[in-house]
Amino acid sequence: MNKAKYIAVAMAMVIIVPASAQTGAQNSAATDQVVVGNIQAEGQTAPNIQRRIDDAVKIMIQGRESFQVQLQAKKDEALRKTETQRTELKKKIATIKDQAKKAIVENLEKRLQELNANQVTHFSNVVDQIDKVLQGIVSRTEKISAAGKDVTTIRADISSAQVAISTARNAISTQTAKIYVPVISTESTLKEDVGKTRQSLHADLKAVQNSVSAAKDAVRKAATNLAKITSGDVNITAGGASSGN
Repeated sequence: MNKAKYIAVAMAMVIIVPASAQTGAQNSAATDQVVVGNIQAEGQTAPNIQRRIDDAVKIMIQGRESFQVQLQAKKDEALRKTETQRTELKKKIATIKDQAKKAIVENLEKRLQELNANQVTHFSNVVDQIDKVLQGIVSRTEKISAAGKDVTTIRADISSAQVAISTARNAISTQTAKIYVPVISTESTLKEDVGKTRQSLHADLKAVQNSVSAAKDAVRKAATNLAKITSGDVNITAGGASSGN
């Protein structure tokens, strides 16, 4: 397999569709980095290598599962806040005489909440796929290290990727807890008030997308440098690594 094809395979699972837990995520990334460091420090016998790879994979899987639990808690929190603010919105809407405008505001508010929920779920899934690709890179790195290859650069890339993934998860977690119920001042400023809420959502989603893109780029860098060391002779997938032809 040539180098370009190898890198393409490595990143195939982490294509980001354009957008239309903090402490836990940080602790997970820190733990992942400790595992990588321990892998480097211990002996290079075959059983030890496989055990350390298995331990690293287990911790990465636990990190993904933990993040999903934290994300659900954020969703529940956002739902409670939304219901409270919707009550206030209904009071404001009741003072609007134009029935068509009332319907527009109510429908738009629901669409904004749905858009945010759909996008944070999408971003979360993308980051999980990125993390699975990194998992494969970690596994393959240890195997070629045991074979005598210098993987110092790859280890640094892996650490950087873990930090980027943690940052992306923090952004997703923060975004999940946000709500986008328009704050209505008067009927005459209705359009402007709703427009501000819509613009705020789009700006926030763009910021999260940038964080996810940064995580993808960090893992791509690790995959690229790994390809240079192995001369593109390995096939990295979203869960592990195997020899290629």
